[in-house]
Amino acid sequence: MNSRKFLCYSILAISVSLTILVALSIAGQVDAVKATLTGKNKVPPALMDAINKTQLAKEQGKNTGGNDTKILDRLNDLRGLKLNESGNPEKLIGSAGAPANGFYAFIKKWGIQGSSNGQFVYPHGIAIDSSGNVYVADSGNSRIQKFTSDGTFIREWGSGGTGTGDGEFYEPTEIAIDSSGNVYVSDLAINRIQKFTSDGTFIRKWGTQGSGDGQFGYPGPIGIAVDSSGNVYVADSGNSRIQKFTTTGTFITKWGTTETGPGPSGSPTDIAVESSGNVYVSDITTNRIQKFTSGGTFITHWGTKGSGNGQFDWPIGVAVDSSGNVYVSDLHNNRIQKFTSDGTFITKLGTEGSGNGQFRYPWGVALDSSGRVYVADDHNYRMQVFLWKLNVLNPIEPPIAGFK
Repeated sequence: MNSRKFLCYSILAISVSLTILVALSIAGQVDAVKATLTGKNKVPPALMDAINKTQLAKEQGKNTGGNDTKILDRLNDLRGLKLNESGNPEKLIGSAGAPANGFYAFIKKWGIQGSSNGQFVYPHGIAIDSSGNVYVADSGNSRIQKFTSDGTFIREWGSGGTGTGDGEFYEPTEIAIDSSGNVYVSDLAINRIQKFTSDGTFIRKWGTQGSGDGQFGYPGPIGIAVDSSGNVYVADSGNSRIQKFTTTGTFITKWGTTETGPGPSGSPTDIAVESSGNVYVSDITTNRIQKFTSGGTFITHWGTKGSGNGQFDWPIGVAVDSSGNVYVSDLHNNRIQKFTSDGTFITKLGTEGSGNGQFRYPWGVALDSSGRVYVADDHNYRMQVFLWKLNVLNPIEPPIAGFK
C-alpha cells in the first residue's frame, strides 16, 4: 500500500472513530467507545445499530447553530439510559407504559368491512398454526378465513351466511389448533364445537344446548383451547363453567360456578393453556383472569374493573406465549395487556381509534413462534400485527405512531 493510500485510510479511520466518540458522548456513552477503541469493551449492539442508522446525526441536524445545550437536553431525556459494568444498557424506560427495554410496534394490518375474501364483519377469535398460518373466526360472515402470516388470503370455509349443517356456522366465535393441525371452532349460536382439517374438511362435531355434561348454555360456547395432549377446553359461558373433552369430544371433567369469589366462577369467555398444562380463563363478569391446573384446581386470579394497569373492562380474549407471559384483550379499554404468569403487569399496547395500533373493541389475541402478536380488531374489521422492538436511543418516541 503506498503512503498516500495509507494516509487516506488512516484519516478515514480516525474520522469514523471521532464521529462515534462525538455521537456517543452526547448521549453520555463516551467511556464505552473509548474502551472499545482500546480493546477493553464492546459497544452494545443496539447502540451501534442506532449509530449506523444516523439517529444521533439527525438530532444534531435539527439543532444546528452551535446550540449544543438543546442537543444534550434532548438526549438526556432518554430516561434511564446507562451502561452497566459490561457496557450494556442496564435500564431503559420508554413511554406509554413501555417496559425497560422496548415497546410493541405496529408492523402490519389487513382487512376492511365486507364479505369478500380478506374482508371481515366482526372478526372474533384468532389461532395460528405451526407454519405461521392465521385462522380467523369471521363471526358476522359465519365463516373461517385462513391467511399466511402476512395476511395473504388462502381459503375460507363455512356457509357464508348462517347454517346448521356439518361445516356450516352461525356466529363462529373462537378457534384452536392442535399439534396435528386440526382446527376446532366454537359455534356460539348453535351450541356446538366443530373439528376440521387444516383445509376446512369437516371431521366431527359435538354439543347441544343444555346444562348437562357435553352441553352448552346460552350464550353458547365461546373460548376454546387445546393442550399438548390434544385435550379440548371450552368456555361454557352460559353455564358459568369450563368443560374439558378428549380430541374426539368425549367429556372428561368440568369446573365452575356462578359465584364471584376466588376460584372458578363468573362468565368465562376465553381460554389459553400454557406448556406446563395450566389453564388461564378470562372472565367478563368479574373482570379478571383466573388460573387453574389442567384438572380445574384454582391457582390464582388477578384483575378488577377499571382502566388502570392490571384492571379490565371486559377481558374478552387471552393467550400465552412460549415464556408463559399472558396477553389479555381488554375489550372496552381498547388495549392489550401483558402479564407474567402470576399476574404481574408488564406492559400494554393500544388506544381507542382507527389508526395503526389503535383498536375498536379488540377481541381475539394470538402469538406466533416469532413472538408477533396478532389482534382481531373487531369493530375496525381488520387484523393488526405487532412485534417487540428495542428502543435504545429514543425510548420517548411514541411506541406506535410512525414506526416503519
